[in-house]
Amino acid sequence: MRIGFDAKRLFFNRTGLGVYSRLLVKGLSQLDPEMQLLLFARQAAKSEFYRDFQDCKIISSSALLWRSWRMTRDIVKHNCQIFHGLSHELPFGIHRTNTKTIVTIHDVIFRVYPGLYPRLDRKFYHQKWKYSSRVSDLIVAVSQQTKDDLCLFYDVNPEKVRIIPPPVSLTGHPIDTAVFKQEEKLPKDFLLFVGALNKRKNIGVILEAYNIMKQSDRIPLVIVGTGPQKDALLHLIKRYKLNQFVIFKDHVSQAKLSSYYQSAMALIYPSLYEGFGIPIVEALRNKTPVITSNISSMPEAAGPGGLLIDPRDGKQLSEAILKIRDDENLRNKLAEAGFKHSLNFLPEEICNRQRKLYQELIGNEKAGK
Repeated sequence: MRIGFDAKRLFFNRTGLGVYSRLLVKGLSQLDPEMQLLLFARQAAKSEFYRDFQDCKIISSSALLWRSWRMTRDIVKHNCQIFHGLSHELPFGIHRTNTKTIVTIHDVIFRVYPGLYPRLDRKFYHQKWKYSSRVSDLIVAVSQQTKDDLCLFYDVNPEKVRIIPPPVSLTGHPIDTAVFKQEEKLPKDFLLFVGALNKRKNIGVILEAYNIMKQSDRIPLVIVGTGPQKDALLHLIKRYKLNQFVIFKDHVSQAKLSSYYQSAMALIYPSLYEGFGIPIVEALRNKTPVITSNISSMPEAAGPGGLLIDPRDGKQLSEAILKIRDDENLRNKLAEAGFKHSLNFLPEEICNRQRKLYQELIGNEKAGK
């Protein structure tokens, strides 16, 4: 098979969509060395990840609007049987070619929570999502929630959408957590949040839950991440007098992140909406139980490793925290069941499912379907 990829995020996004793209492409190359993988990205040589993908053919250009319009000609020129848009988009005009197309849609957040995005951004995204959903031969949705949203907002035929979650690789060897906590100046017991600090992540409800709890019941909270809501969170912390209970860790390396998960009593992830929720699976992969939302895709990501709560109910969250704190058997049960569930998202498992989808699409083409 000869597969082309929109590799903009692979080369130039260090988090979310970039991690997804790199894990998928690298995993496919390892799974099937005979598969020919072509990466299309503007000015790819400027990327810090460029050398990591020298075993793939990289097609690049410095031309303006190349990715949106002119890339289609190069996709045809290089005889791609399939072109895979890894992050919501396909180049315009590709539906007029003989190249089969797949697009991965990670979420439709800008339609569900339009107030989080500027009007012009929403209009721009809408046109891209609408086009790729309409012209693609198949759509990969990373969760049932994303599939449902696509069908609702873009009238997509459900049979056109296949659910393949993102690969999750973050895991580490078991560590001496006592030593690690001492090295990182972490409390003996703590709860953990990992993610961007924005309104959708709903971190404020954790602080509300702490405010409801008696001071003697509070467990230190470590927040790993940065984002525009940090000042608002600091204001809430001051208002609720929680300064001694909340620790911010703005930047934690990927190498250390698994150790943070292993050292935490539980991950708290009360997001209002997720296309998937990768930190949930990362925690489970490190045998850490999760308290997360009972809405959107969070139940899918958490499986049997999550204690589900209403993310708008601080009292319910405070009760879940105490339940996790006081019941070691529950923590162990969630951790073990969650770890088994997390194996469904191993890169080799996800990449194999993706390869089968390519084979299906090429098989349908040969059969004249």
